[in-house]
Amino acid sequence: MRDAASTPGAAVALSPWIDVAVRADMPDEKQTGDPMLTPDGLRWFAQTYLGAASGDDPVHNALHADLTGTPPVLIQTGTRDITHQDAILFTERARATGVEVVLDVYPELIHDWHAYGPDLPEGQQALARVGAFLAEHTN
Repeated sequence: MRDAASTPGAAVALSPWIDVAVRADMPDEKQTGDPMLTPDGLRWFAQTYLGAASGDDPVHNALHADLTGTPPVLIQTGTRDITHQDAILFTERARATGVEVVLDVYPELIHDWHAYGPDLPEGQQALARVGAFLAEHTN
C-alpha cells in the first residue's frame, strides 16, 4: 500500500503508453492512421527503457501493478492514437480495482495530439479539462 502522505491527489495520463510489453496485436499505423508512433518504434522504446527487465514486470507495466491507493486518474486518448487500447485496458483494470478513472476519448485524434493544443479546439478543451480535474482533486 502506498503512503498517503506521498500519494498525489490525482494523476493525468495523456495518450498513455502503459503496456510496455507491446502486445503482438497492437494496431499499426496503417490501421490507426497515427503518424506519431509505430509498433516497431514502441518496441525500440521498450527495449531502451527496460533493458533486461520484463515488459510484464509490475514495476514497469501498470496493467500488472497493484493499483491499491491509486488516486483519481484522468486519461485522454484519441481514437487514432496507437496507444488507445492501452488507455482502455488500464481504465477497465483500474475501475475493477476501485480506482476512480475518467476516460476522455477524442474522435480521430492521434498520439500526443495535446502538443498541438493551442492550435486545436479539441486540444484547448482537453487541456481545460485537465486543469479542472486537477483543481477538483488537489484542492
